[in-house]
Amino acid sequence: LYHRGHAYLMLANRSYAEMFKLNPDSMRVHQVLGEAYAKGYRTQQAIAEFKIAVQMAPHEPGLHEELGDQYWVAGELNKAAIAYREELRIDPNSVTSMYKLGSLLVRTMKPAEGVPILREAIREDPSLIDANYHLAIGLAMLNKNREAVQEFKKAIAANPTNSRAQTAYYKLAMLYRKLGDHAAESAAMQNFLKLKNDRYAQRVRHTAQIVRDRNALPVERPQKKSTGTAH
Repeated sequence: LYHRGHAYLMLANRSYAEMFKLNPDSMRVHQVLGEAYAKGYRTQQAIAEFKIAVQMAPHEPGLHEELGDQYWVAGELNKAAIAYREELRIDPNSVTSMYKLGSLLVRTMKPAEGVPILREAIREDPSLIDANYHLAIGLAMLNKNREAVQEFKKAIAANPTNSRAQTAYYKLAMLYRKLGDHAAESAAMQNFLKLKNDRYAQRVRHTAQIVRDRNALPVERPQKKSTGTAH
């Protein structure tokens, strides 16, 4: 696997070199460099390359979304929102940009604007399961608690055992408390605690396995039995 990955890396580097040789000022060169930096978690370098690409081709679909992603990673949420809005101006059917912008607006306490965008994203692509989770949070912020309950349930049903489900169960319990449904609150909290304990036990087992593996290394070669006579 290592050698295969290294071979792909060499091929990719050769492609980048050929692109640069053909046209060092091509927007694609800066785009692919930005993507490489992003995958290497070199966020500021990625932002710099995507900004150059955007300046060179301001109407190219996808570029503003990629720039927005890196702004989000860097914690520059206002700039990320601007980039997503620009992407949607260029490509109004970009469902992923809708999802990201809507989620970002909810995250930055603007649910009245974010909720309709998330609804549209889900309508266009119901497979965006995390969108249900963020929509539920936005609805709860708008005190539309019963609608929020339904969206949390959809998010949980998509993957009942992941960390998102765990958080959704907790938030669901808090909503049921507001609604005065104590039986449902108790059931949601029990599910939250079960997932929390299961994940903790999984981490403990994983840590114990690492310790066992480390204790087992290095493996000593068995000593040969002596065939001579002791004197």
